[in-house]
Amino acid sequence: MEALRRPALPEDAVRYRLLAAAAAGPGGEALLRRCAELALVRFAPLLAACVWQRQPLRLRYGPGRGEIPAHLGGTTVFGDNVEDEWFIVYVLREITREFPGLAASRHGFRSVLLCSARLFLLRNQFLLGQN
Repeated sequence: MEALRRPALPEDAVRYRLLAAAAAGPGGEALLRRCAELALVRFAPLLAACVWQRQPLRLRYGPGRGEIPAHLGGTTVFGDNVEDEWFIVYVLREITREFPGLAASRHGFRSVLLCSARLFLLRNQFLLGQN
């Protein structure tokens, strides 16, 4: 089973996913693809102005497999330019603000979004009906 797993993510790369609960039902693939198109159009000026060191942010449809649901995602190698990684985190955050039905997940050497999500949930427990 280990042979089927993805190779370890290098320290100079970030893997990201945008998930949507609504994508689990019929038409989920079309919904995610449409979200990708709209997000890329909406953020095109910001993305076009960025000078990437190695690879740009790319959002592609990923079908559900095992425990990973259908999603939009990609992997970017940022090399020595950690600013590219932080820029990707920023763009993902802005996409989730623009499209509230999406949630971002980021995997890499530094798990910034996970920590940010935990902090947000702790600070805003009342929004979730938990006191």
